[in-house]
Amino acid sequence: MKVKIGGPFEVTPPMRTNVQKVMNSGRLSPGPTFVGAFEKNFREYHQISHSVMTNSGTSALVVAIQALKEIEGWPDGSEVIVPAITFVATVNAVIHCNLKPILVDVNADDYTINVDLINNAITNSTEAIIPVHVFGLPADMHPIQAIAQSRDLRVIEDACEALGATYSGQPVGGIADVGCFSFYMSHHITAGVGGMAITGNPRRAWKMKSLVNHGWDRLTAPIDATRFDFEAIKSRYHFTSIGHSFRATELEAAIAIPQLDNITDTIEQRVSNAKHLTNGLKPFSDKLQLPFCQHNRSHSYMMYPIVVRDGKKWPLIKYLEKNGVETREMLPLTNQPCYEGLFDENDYPIAKWINEGGFYIGCSQYLTRDHLDYTIGKFGEYFG
Repeated sequence: MKVKIGGPFEVTPPMRTNVQKVMNSGRLSPGPTFVGAFEKNFREYHQISHSVMTNSGTSALVVAIQALKEIEGWPDGSEVIVPAITFVATVNAVIHCNLKPILVDVNADDYTINVDLINNAITNSTEAIIPVHVFGLPADMHPIQAIAQSRDLRVIEDACEALGATYSGQPVGGIADVGCFSFYMSHHITAGVGGMAITGNPRRAWKMKSLVNHGWDRLTAPIDATRFDFEAIKSRYHFTSIGHSFRATELEAAIAIPQLDNITDTIEQRVSNAKHLTNGLKPFSDKLQLPFCQHNRSHSYMMYPIVVRDGKKWPLIKYLEKNGVETREMLPLTNQPCYEGLFDENDYPIAKWINEGGFYIGCSQYLTRDHLDYTIGKFGEYFG
């Protein structure tokens, strides 16, 4: 049996219908029918006023950071606090904006940023904090927000792995200044590629939308089609920022919309699958640390993280992979070759422990009870 982390992806009739509508429309570039509709539905789901679809979650992070940098006037080299366990895109987005990532170690039980360490990481050069809702579990947002407000810092939520998760009853991504999401493979919504940035601030939304479209000014001051305005026509090829080609297409939005409509069922199935795995793996809890969720949060389980307590993960991973159970490392960051000289893994002992012992397996809505029981059985055989 093959147990994949995120699939196989299932195309539903509404997706096929939407894609056919796009093909029949003669318009693939982003427009109101699907990209506009998806943005509207997404911001309504998150109870927030503005949303900007991008071509990836990484792009959403880049334009969120760059928009704040330009609006707030951050100088190059300003510091942005990032947890020491996250996908490389979080750090890369900071670096791409000519800013300096400052890592803070994470909690040993839930792998989110350790809020007790944030204040010591703040300097006169700090401008923002990026809490990451890692693996589907929200970071502890209230104290993070309190620190940010007391130190006049901006907060960008990296919610790329946590669509549908909540913190104190509020959907993550809509709590801070900007929230970012991904629709890449294995995510709660899979559109092939795609991302979203959401905010309650219109100026930030307009700047992000402009940056997604090369820094085009027309996006922030559209021409009024109901009257002839030659001055507006003259200025429509006008760029106010050094932006990017980060647009999504109607096709990605067409595939994503039905999945957002069904997101509650998707998350319920992922949570159910995770609970089944936890119940089955409990006999090995002396050897494995299983997922943990705080009482004031809900977990949306993009994946199912596991830490081998003694750090010896590779024999177990090898056994699982040989038997068809797909695995991935648990987002090691501080030991990546591309960051050599930038971070010292020994400065982040909890992240180092996770790097040594952490990996994850799938718990997506596409996995059946047979897949889950097969996976549990392979752990049982290994620990025999």
